[in-house]
Amino acid sequence: MVLDSVDWGEPVLSLLSRFEELDEEKPAILIIRHSEVNYRTVEDLIPARLTERGEEAVHEFGSRLPRDCTYRMYHTRFPRTKQTAEGIAGGLKSIGARISFEGELPDMNIPLDEKLCEAIWDHPEGSWFISDWLSHRLPNPLFPDPFDLAKRAAKEVMLQLKDAGPGNVDIYASHGEMVALYKFYWLGIPPMRGKYGYLNGFILQLDEEAITAYTHEGISLVPYPCWWESA
Repeated sequence: MVLDSVDWGEPVLSLLSRFEELDEEKPAILIIRHSEVNYRTVEDLIPARLTERGEEAVHEFGSRLPRDCTYRMYHTRFPRTKQTAEGIAGGLKSIGARISFEGELPDMNIPLDEKLCEAIWDHPEGSWFISDWLSHRLPNPLFPDPFDLAKRAAKEVMLQLKDAGPGNVDIYASHGEMVALYKFYWLGIPPMRGKYGYLNGFILQLDEEAITAYTHEGISLVPYPCWWESA
């Protein structure tokens, strides 16, 4: 098993174990970073595709999800997130789970811009890029407003959730930067230093008063941010 052997696999397995603790009477949202890629140069940031091990990992990820849920798959415009969503879908199909592939959601995207990629690659603080971005310390006009992205994504997630019944799981294959952004603006969890691990992220279940957040570290009940709009 790939996830049992890679150095980034332990948090992923811990996150997957949280599915045993979900409220079966509510739908759920799973947002994760894409699977393993190999960036060699800045030119790789947009077209990068999953490694062979990364492809094996996403199939395994899907096969370890609960069979009796209904899944809908979403991804960003980058090839690596589409591959991740497709691989998870393949793993789900292998266990006979119900699944629909919904594709790309514009409001869950980050700009696909070569100059932006270069600015991220050249950021002088390296692993502190996410912290600087989310705390509005990057004046470069290339960097999109993270708070605006967070609000638009929350609205999109709620819109998709409107017709979701108990046992439905919406899976969003995204990026480490976006996982950090959503955790910060939606849940109040500060960004960590360093890269977010492949296939790691969080699970959400929503009720009228609060968000239940499941991460590889634990479970917490979080009040909605004041700007959050119900569907």
